[in-house]
Amino acid sequence: MIVAEVMDYGDTDWSGRAPDFQNCDMLTFFHDRMQFIEMNSSEFSTASLTMKRSTAAHELGHVIGLAHPTDQTEDIWESGCENVMLMNHYWKPRQECSRTSPQTPEREAINQLYSNNVIPSAQTRNQLATPAPAPGSRPIVLDYTDSFDTLDEVSSEAKVSVVVKPTGASRVERIGNVSFTVTQARVTESIVGEVEPGEIIEIRQDGDISQYAVDAAELLKSDATYLTYLREWTAPGGAASDQYMIVGGQAAWRMDGEIGRLASGGSKLPATVTIADQAGDRAVRSAN
Repeated sequence: MIVAEVMDYGDTDWSGRAPDFQNCDMLTFFHDRMQFIEMNSSEFSTASLTMKRSTAAHELGHVIGLAHPTDQTEDIWESGCENVMLMNHYWKPRQECSRTSPQTPEREAINQLYSNNVIPSAQTRNQLATPAPAPGSRPIVLDYTDSFDTLDEVSSEAKVSVVVKPTGASRVERIGNVSFTVTQARVTESIVGEVEPGEIIEIRQDGDISQYAVDAAELLKSDATYLTYLREWTAPGGAASDQYMIVGGQAAWRMDGEIGRLASGGSKLPATVTIADQAGDRAVRSAN
C-alpha cells in the first residue's frame, strides 16, 4: 500500500520525499511494507498545478523503483526537452517541459524492473549514497527544490558558514510521519556570519537512525568535525526558530585539519575543500 501525505514540514529545501529502492536488495522490500511519500505544502505555496502533479508523479516513481537519471538536465536551453525525464531531480526543467508522467525510457525501465522482479544496483547514481547511520536503516530520497553545485551558490543562501564539533547531544522531532534529527554542536571556527566560536547551536537534519536520506549530508557525528553552510530554519506556519539547517541539505564537509571531504551523497558540490588564510580573512576554496 502507498500512502501519500501532504503537510507543512517547514522550510526544508525539499518538495517531496519517498523510499529509495536503489539502495535496497530485493523488490520484496516494497511489497512487504506500507510505503509513505511525503510532500511539503510549505514548498508548494507558489508552485504551479503542473509542478504539483509532476512532484506527486515523481515521488511515486521512486516508490516503484525509479532513480534520478545519471544525466541530470538543469537548463532546457542547453539540451531542450527531449532528455528531460519525469525523474529529473530539478523542478524547473520538469515544469517547463510539463513532465507529469513517465517518459518512454522510464516506462521501459519499469517494465524491465517488474518483469525481472529485482531492483537494479545503485550504479545509476552519479555519486555514492550517504551511508546508513545504523544497520537496517531504511533509505529515503529527498527531492530538493533547488540545486547547488558550487561554493558560491551555497554561500549566497547561507546565514553562517562555520566549523562545528557536535557535542553528542541530539534529539528526534517528528512532524507527521517525517522524522528530523536536531544535533547540538559547538562552533570551533566562524568563517562567515555573526555566530562566535564556543557558541552552541542546533542543526536540524532529515531522518534519524531508523531512516535516512541517501542524498543528504550524513547525520552529524560526535567523533567528527564539520565545515557547514547553514541557514535559519523556518518552522511550519512560517514561525521563526533558533535552529539551523544545512543549505540544500548537502553543504557539509568532514574536516581533517584544514581539508574537508564532502559528507553528502548524490551531490555535485566540491568533493574536497580547504580552509586557509586569504587577505587577512579565513576563506573556503574548492580543492577539486
